[in-house]
Amino acid sequence: MDAARQSYSLESLTDEMLNKRKVPMKERFSVPKITASGTESKIKVLPLIENIQRGEKRDDFIDYSCFDAESTYYLREHLQKRLVAMNWSDDQTLFDFYNLYWRPFGEMLVDMERAGIYIRKSNYLPELEKRAEKDMENATKNFLDWAAKFHPDHQYMNINSTAQKRQLFFGEKDSLEEFDRENFENYIEEGKKNPLKYRKFTIKGVGIKPLSKTSTKEAQVSLAVLKQLSGKHVFSDNHQYGCVRLFQ
Repeated sequence: MDAARQSYSLESLTDEMLNKRKVPMKERFSVPKITASGTESKIKVLPLIENIQRGEKRDDFIDYSCFDAESTYYLREHLQKRLVAMNWSDDQTLFDFYNLYWRPFGEMLVDMERAGIYIRKSNYLPELEKRAEKDMENATKNFLDWAAKFHPDHQYMNINSTAQKRQLFFGEKDSLEEFDRENFENYIEEGKKNPLKYRKFTIKGVGIKPLSKTSTKEAQVSLAVLKQLSGKHVFSDNHQYGCVRLFQ
């Protein structure tokens, strides 16, 4: 359905498909770190799994673990219904295709991973890696150059940050939100002696109406959503690049 997606975690799949997000263990069970003075710090840490299972959070952990099985079951139902609804050939559906080809193929891949496979050493894979890294650098630069047209601070965006992309695309028009970025120019604030590790920058919302929302009522910024926002692809030197054309 989406072979290019970056995450197959239960957290992301349940959020997108079931509208009932699986809360990650770190988010659900982390506790404030105790400082040397005995006070609680802002930093949170995840206790040992044995302590979570046997301590006062035991009932919560049982609920957390049961939801793994429950959400997997409902995801399977959801995806099967989608496959059954799509025709393949001769009155067969894509669910028939899945059982006939994809399940055995998946089992074969698992066997390959378990046994290992031989890869002939050559310069092909290292050269392919360098080319992919260069393509990624160019695509990142193209996006940041485009984003900077709306606000100069957008050149500092972390393109892997869901929160930053959500504010850029789906934040209310002209709304401003601050984020941290690395202080790579070693800027020193007035009255300070040493540069801070991070400094603030601003992302300005462009006011797009959310295409879909998460279970927490926030705008979805999944790969599928970003694909809908992107325009036609342009080709250069046999490489494919996506260009956002929303405001051109």
